[in-house]
Amino acid sequence: MKKIVLISLIIVGLITVLIAAALVMKSADTGSGPIAQRKNAEPGYITTITASGVGANLELHPNDAGGGLVRVSGRVPKTQAAPGTYRPQSITLQGAQDGDKWQMVGRRPWGQLEIIRVVSGVTTELKLGPPLTVKTDVTTKDEGVSIGLSIFGKAGERYNPGVQKNGERQPAPELKIVDEAGKVLATGNFAYG
Repeated sequence: MKKIVLISLIIVGLITVLIAAALVMKSADTGSGPIAQRKNAEPGYITTITASGVGANLELHPNDAGGGLVRVSGRVPKTQAAPGTYRPQSITLQGAQDGDKWQMVGRRPWGQLEIIRVVSGVTTELKLGPPLTVKTDVTTKDEGVSIGLSIFGKAGERYNPGVQKNGERQPAPELKIVDEAGKVLATGNFAYG
């Protein structure tokens, strides 16, 4: 009984976050692996992003490459960058549905995107974002239950659980605790933090 209530708590609590995240992510896998390099006949130092069905913006900080911060947008097919290695400074996923604009912001750890290598004459494709995976960390203390959410993209990059709609952070999800028969035993709200 206690297991069923806890599982119900987790499932019901995650539904709102998953629905909001689903509006941002429309999944269509292209290629294999989060960082794929293709030979390019064009000269230069190019990097592009492939985010499945959503827009993505990155700011890349050079580790050993010449030059400064590189801003990469999914709206631009290719962005020139000096050869060398980079690491994300920020990642933002964006999507739209029914006139509403949805956004999720990434944060460390960056997963397999932690080191991005740009090679002269090669296009480096960064495959990030959807499908997203939600992981929970459930802890109990006294009479309370704490459920932490972690959201990860296909390259293992992490996103904040708060989703923005039209520039405003959405309220924390509501939850219901139900028994085996579906009777509501308790209701409440999650809290960010």
